[in-house]
Amino acid sequence: FLSFVMYSQDVTSLVVRPIEAMINVVHKLAENPTLSFKNETKSRYEVEAVRVALAKIVGLMQLGFGGAGHEIIAANLANADGQELDLMRMGKKMDCAYGFCDIRQFTDTVECLQDQVMLFTNSVGEIVHQACHDNRGEPNKNIGDAFLIVWRSPKGPQDYRKVVDGALTAFRRCVREIASSQTLQLVTNVEAIHKKFGRNKYRTKLGFGLHFGWSVEGPVGSPTKIDCSYLSPEVKISDRLEAATKVYSCNILMSGQFYDLLSDHMKVG
Repeated sequence: FLSFVMYSQDVTSLVVRPIEAMINVVHKLAENPTLSFKNETKSRYEVEAVRVALAKIVGLMQLGFGGAGHEIIAANLANADGQELDLMRMGKKMDCAYGFCDIRQFTDTVECLQDQVMLFTNSVGEIVHQACHDNRGEPNKNIGDAFLIVWRSPKGPQDYRKVVDGALTAFRRCVREIASSQTLQLVTNVEAIHKKFGRNKYRTKLGFGLHFGWSVEGPVGSPTKIDCSYLSPEVKISDRLEAATKVYSCNILMSGQFYDLLSDHMKVG
């Protein structure tokens, strides 16, 4: 009887509880796809190792789908009827703030940096993504030299002011941090850059465009490859505003729709 009790305890601790923990993870993710599992530790037991691997898969899935794909993650985890993935879901119309930013002189910079260009681009991306994330923004697209950030308004019109204030605050922070980044200064301190732009004259600069309007959030592509994105002519306006920053020699341009929603203290500086 004693050996049976000890065996039962081992089965409970090494098999049953880890499996219950994994099922609990799936249920929690189905309810909240943004849930983080950063504290999972390495285990020497196989079942525990599967749980740790599941936490890593969840993290990769959240990074890959982004904010626009939360509903896809939730719907597929909640559906236990079969193994088929339900990816081609209906889009959802919503009002958002869109921020588009582009690295200036990127083509020439790539030619100079060669294999160091990934370090350069990802250093810029880290600054942009973190500043926007800290101000409720969700990075949606990384397009080489450009980034699209979306600020959703889950509470509707009563949330619009917070959304646009956060977007402008984030891009102002990006301008400051990119200008003062020691990492970017070290990465671009190479002879090829000096020859192309002049000794100690190169500075990493970005242009930023901001707009507020409607779009349809959902999956774009096929069961072979999908991206979760936002489709609307309104999204393109932020891209065009960024392009216009080169014409007006400024860092940030915003549309009238975006400006009208700003708080009074944001409008004056």
